[in-house]
Amino acid sequence: MTLYLFLKNARERCNMTQEALAEKIGVSITTIQNWEKETLPDKNHWPAILEQLNLSREEFFEHYENTALPDGVHNFKCK
Repeated sequence: MTLYLFLKNARERCNMTQEALAEKIGVSITTIQNWEKETLPDKNHWPAILEQLNLSREEFFEHYENTALPDGVHNFKCK
């Protein structure tokens, strides 16, 4: 699952609107919409996202890596 969809699902699981999350994190609604569709959150916002959506670092980074790294990078092995 991409981070975009994961963040949207996490927000909805918390019964939070995009507007409410944006206010709690200190960003615009457009920023939340972009995070849920096409843009990765800036690392400065990661702590607030984790806190507001009650996410562990592990689950966040699992989805972040699945979204941010090109295909094949996860399976790369050194010789």
